[in-house]
Amino acid sequence: LCADSGAQLVSKRHYGYQIQVLDPEIYENVRNDVFIYFFSSGINSAKIQDERLLSILHSMLMSEDYLTVDTLAQQQYVTRTSIITKMKVIRKIISSYHLTIKKAQEEGPMIQGREYDIRLLMLDTIENSHYLNSIYQLRKMHDRWFRLDSEEERLKLRQILLTTLRENRYRLRDDTINKMSYYLCLVKKRYFSGYQVHFTRKEADVIRSFGIYRVISRMFIQMAQETTYPTDENEVLAMCLYIM
Repeated sequence: LCADSGAQLVSKRHYGYQIQVLDPEIYENVRNDVFIYFFSSGINSAKIQDERLLSILHSMLMSEDYLTVDTLAQQQYVTRTSIITKMKVIRKIISSYHLTIKKAQEEGPMIQGREYDIRLLMLDTIENSHYLNSIYQLRKMHDRWFRLDSEEERLKLRQILLTTLRENRYRLRDDTINKMSYYLCLVKKRYFSGYQVHFTRKEADVIRSFGIYRVISRMFIQMAQETTYPTDENEVLAMCLYIM
């Protein structure tokens, strides 16, 4: 996080860690964003500690390899004990999404489970961390999963989503619409990277029984006609479930 903020932590004897600025322009933008947020919100140290937890969780979501306690401690500039303590909370969070942490000898991403649940955790991790949001353009997870190659396409998808919901009398708050537009970007990037959702026949039949299914089906057809969006039926079902 420090490196992505245009700085690095330097250890000095008798003084502990100090910040050494490497890129003043990037550092100032991030510092001002974070300062304004904490000052205006009255955030206390407990919230800042939660940011550390979210940063660890973010690293785990990005990793294709197993991350040891030592590796995480080095990344976060904290002790092994601190990581072990945070991991107890992280395991509970991951479990609440019906996900698990892979064992060292297993292959694949570090956090494992159904693709739909992984997407929800990704969205919530980004949404709940103001610090990661303040430097989102520099964050690997955001660039990899939430940013399309074309800004024009992202705006097109958001407009189709907004128009479709309004025409069918679905009234949602702006922040909800924004989060759903993030989800649309995530769907496309994950889908074409080989991470696709799957539902059982019984689950699919239940989702199709809701009126929102017909609305979202038409929306996906329109998105595919105007962009390069996938029309996989399972992705339609997943979007319905996400909106519900």
